[in-house]
Amino acid sequence: MFTTRSQVWTITTQYLDRYRSRASGAAADADRPLPVTGAQRRFLLARHLSPHGRADLVPLFFRFPRGSLDPRRLDAAAGYVAAGHPVLRSRPAVLGGVPVLLPVGPQEPGAYVARLGGPDRAPDGHGKGGGGGGGGGGGRAGDLLRAALAGWGEGPPLRLLLAPADGQERAEDGGRDQEVLALVMDHAVCDERSIGRIIADLSEGYTHGLGPDDLPAARAREALCAYRAAVHAQLAVEEAASGPAALAHWARRLSGLAGAGGRSGPPVPSGAGDGGSDVLSARLPEHSGGGDHGRGPDPALRFPALLTACDRAARVLYGRGPRGPAPLLGYAWGGRPTGAEDVVGAFLNTVPFLAPPTTDHHRTGVAGDADTDAVFELWCADLEHADTPFDEIVRAARAADLPWPGRFDGLLTFEDRDLRPALRLGGVTGVEIHVDGRPLQAPLTVALAHGADARVRMAWERAAFPDGAPEEAFTALLAALPPGA
Repeated sequence: MFTTRSQVWTITTQYLDRYRSRASGAAADADRPLPVTGAQRRFLLARHLSPHGRADLVPLFFRFPRGSLDPRRLDAAAGYVAAGHPVLRSRPAVLGGVPVLLPVGPQEPGAYVARLGGPDRAPDGHGKGGGGGGGGGGGRAGDLLRAALAGWGEGPPLRLLLAPADGQERAEDGGRDQEVLALVMDHAVCDERSIGRIIADLSEGYTHGLGPDDLPAARAREALCAYRAAVHAQLAVEEAASGPAALAHWARRLSGLAGAGGRSGPPVPSGAGDGGSDVLSARLPEHSGGGDHGRGPDPALRFPALLTACDRAARVLYGRGPRGPAPLLGYAWGGRPTGAEDVVGAFLNTVPFLAPPTTDHHRTGVAGDADTDAVFELWCADLEHADTPFDEIVRAARAADLPWPGRFDGLLTFEDRDLRPALRLGGVTGVEIHVDGRPLQAPLTVALAHGADARVRMAWERAAFPDGAPEEAFTALLAALPPGA
């Protein structure tokens, strides 16, 4: 088991010591490597260890009338966005084992636009952009975007991709010529709150014809100071949340993995999911949309009930049954530390969740009061330690002799579209769409979108599960979703 003796240092403490020694030699503040949060460490190290070297990406897709967007103006606006947010003008690096973000000089682009299915050069001559994942249907735009996102390589962490729509996609919009704009961000530089800032700034820059040179130098310096302060405040919170009591809690919570052989992952060899993914989605009743974790009927039980529903779906998908080992789920939680400015960056921790032992009522797909109470109590206890960095949790599991590599059976994510501004470029508002089929961060992902288009989407790695199992799992998920999900 995890003991106090094994906690002679924390990962965050060691990281800060090694970061300070590496950053102290920089000649100017603007040249110093940027520290990274625990969430960023997870993304950067996962990329470093991935056999494909693939980044986790956050792509958004918008349909615009063909010809309504000026690529050069869009490229300038993207540069304006990056100039205002230091994390968007950085590149990931590992210096002597220390993951950091390296600021780039003014000669390097902070962001750029690439046309897919057209000229090989971007408007400013920087070359083709990489891509990020997508989801959605077929059509030429979907195929081009999926290929570009699968080939995301080194370069700016914010990129814009333009893809022409084909006849199928035009038919979905009344036969008008369309093109799809993909706004793609490296997950190591953004979370959901960051997305809203980036969309708002991109709309502002495009509408007013702004570029990177239009950002006052004083404002850029202030942004750099605010970002450094926010990250150091976040690291202080994470360091305080990495004590013996927190790590003992997570070792106890993850002890249930021993029932599954200490393993987590799909019932196929690692890497089998490279064949792509599929998705099922359903619109939620209107009263289910709108709001974050705390709104809607029964807010105190709402999020635990969603975790229970995802647990049901994962059990069906993995063939574990109601009394088999609980699947390990992950969900994003947290935000900027108290008093920190609302800077763009990755500040959401990934929290693991194992459901309590199930009972016979799971056969009917209806949760009982005792089960809801048990999940609620576990979730509340977890939230007491939700600031513990992900890599510290993995270390606690290994110290307890659980050979957990840090993988999840499933991930639960949220989008609150009421908190996200519309992408309006030059008087034209983009229509957000989905382009599915991209690589996933886990074999199973469940996303709930709140707002005007309240919808639940379940995606899975195509090669990981037998035919019919995903459909059965999605049916179980919908049956278990609580009112007001």
